[in-house]
Amino acid sequence: MSGQVFEAKIHREVLRVALAAIIAIADSGKLNISPESVFLRMTDPANVALIGLDLKREAFEVYDFVPPEDPPHVVQIGLDFQKLASVLAISRAEFVKLALPQQSNRLALQMDGLSYSLDLFDPSIMRKEPQVPELELPAKASLFFEDWYKAIRAAEKVGDVVLIKVDDSGLVLEVEGESDKLTASFPASLVMDFTPAEVAARFALGYLSVLSKAARAAYASQLWLALGRDMPIEIQFHIAEGKGDVVYWLAPRVE
Repeated sequence: MSGQVFEAKIHREVLRVALAAIIAIADSGKLNISPESVFLRMTDPANVALIGLDLKREAFEVYDFVPPEDPPHVVQIGLDFQKLASVLAISRAEFVKLALPQQSNRLALQMDGLSYSLDLFDPSIMRKEPQVPELELPAKASLFFEDWYKAIRAAEKVGDVVLIKVDDSGLVLEVEGESDKLTASFPASLVMDFTPAEVAARFALGYLSVLSKAARAAYASQLWLALGRDMPIEIQFHIAEGKGDVVYWLAPRVE
């Protein structure tokens, strides 16, 4: 690992899935490399949605990192995630090798004998990382992803704002259009990890659709939701066979 701050080898599909989750929020941002994981915290340009992503070192086939001597022992880079995803799409290699040389502003990639060098941004001039919200969200539920995705796709055909309600009976999505109304119900008996509370909040369906499509691209099989009254919704799912986590927070629509 001579001359390298970071060297890693990862399944191309795992990296593709992580990038799909990130790009649902923004095309570029700050990426943190630590001894335990690669992680980021980032908002969309309108500050309506926020992502927290953690890809543990166990998700990598090789993970060699030389941390800075001073706390917090993290290296931060500015990366164009959309460009990296485009490079990955060129190859169908099983694995991707990544390298971050010392005193360099480029990330090196190798796939199937092809070598790429991506320019990095100076993280000090990029948007400040957001604080992860510490929210008291009393209602919690876990759903099979395909059931959630089917409800969101149906809701899109009716309106552009969805009301999500939770009570002892379960979780309900309601959408009203100019002439139509859709109700998608998830009874308590069919909801996993259910913690009921009397809460309701409205959300922009456009955002929920984009985030749900990103979860689908990540092969999510299950979603964990947390809600409060007129508070952001928290949507979490696993990637990399549980060796990585994605959490979205979406602000409510206030009318």
